[in-house]
Amino acid sequence: MYFRSPWFATWFTQDTEAIGKIVTALRIDAFAQIPLAVSLIFAGALQGSGNTKSSLYSTAIGMWGIRVLGVKMGIDIAGVWISILIDLTIRSVFLTILFRDRTQKDVEFNDI
Repeated sequence: MYFRSPWFATWFTQDTEAIGKIVTALRIDAFAQIPLAVSLIFAGALQGSGNTKSSLYSTAIGMWGIRVLGVKMGIDIAGVWISILIDLTIRSVFLTILFRDRTQKDVEFNDI
């Protein structure tokens, strides 16, 4: 996605200004794919283990706290996509730690 973004952008428009913004968004989004996958996996794992509130709170804080800041900062499309990247990265780290702590507690409980 990072390297082919100029080619992908031409699928939607021939306007050079729009292509530049699409390329910026796609290149930033390319770095967000791994944190997105990690956060989706661990949110689903936590929900499956009965911890539904943690993923709800992390999503709400990320969406309404971090992402809205990117919009409010007025840094054009790059600011919005960077705030999405920051949100996903923080959320994936948070959910990974929660999942690790939960599984360690389960293992300690089962060892008794």
